[in-house]
Amino acid sequence: MHLSTHLLSGWLTAHAFPGHDRRIRCLATIAALAPDLDGVPILWDFIHDALWPGAIELYWYTKLHHVVGHSLVIAPIVAAILTFFTPGGALRRGGAFALYLACFCLHIGLDLIGTVIRIELFWPISDAPFMGPTWFRWEIENWRNYATFYAMAGVATTIFLGWARSPLELVSGRIDRYLHTVVTGLVPGRRCESAGCERRGFYRCDGCEARMCGEHGELAGLGGSCGGCVRAREAEGAAG
Repeated sequence: MHLSTHLLSGWLTAHAFPGHDRRIRCLATIAALAPDLDGVPILWDFIHDALWPGAIELYWYTKLHHVVGHSLVIAPIVAAILTFFTPGGALRRGGAFALYLACFCLHIGLDLIGTVIRIELFWPISDAPFMGPTWFRWEIENWRNYATFYAMAGVATTIFLGWARSPLELVSGRIDRYLHTVVTGLVPGRRCESAGCERRGFYRCDGCEARMCGEHGELAGLGGSCGGCVRAREAEGAAG
């Protein structure tokens, strides 16, 4: 499967975790991407092939990819490391461990059907290669892999429109929130909430979440404060 599909698989799976927050979703996505760290040696292969032409093409990538990282032995270790960065009590951390383990194993499962490359599931205990059943696996560029990605992207879009978050939050929650405000601001009726203003509300107040345009309130970066919050802050300052 493609890396983008694995990213979405982790982010979407995290939504099944009760009380999930941005940290949980980010760590679950990392767990879903972690197996492909064994593909990083391809960078050295590119450098090596450029400096010493004639060597075995993509030697280390071929030797290590779908081996070191795609192992059920490594899965609980990665899940435990990510659980260390998860705040909360024992019950929440235990659930998070199960979530990260599931996301890691989901990556392996998707690769068993979405590629024809062998996977050493029990490395380093065993180097026996495993592959999905011949009737249910295909090349990475097969249309089924693209269909899987677009199906996941469709679910992610639904979450974005309904719950104001997308995988962009993995980079910046503030940018993700602003993108949602801009996109939904294009919908008729989503206007600035200042009295008498007919402009579209492409910003949200950091204090009360009210929509506002660029002329009502104080803008700061991708957010700001609406006129009501500005006046309330000024009143508190004067009273103090």
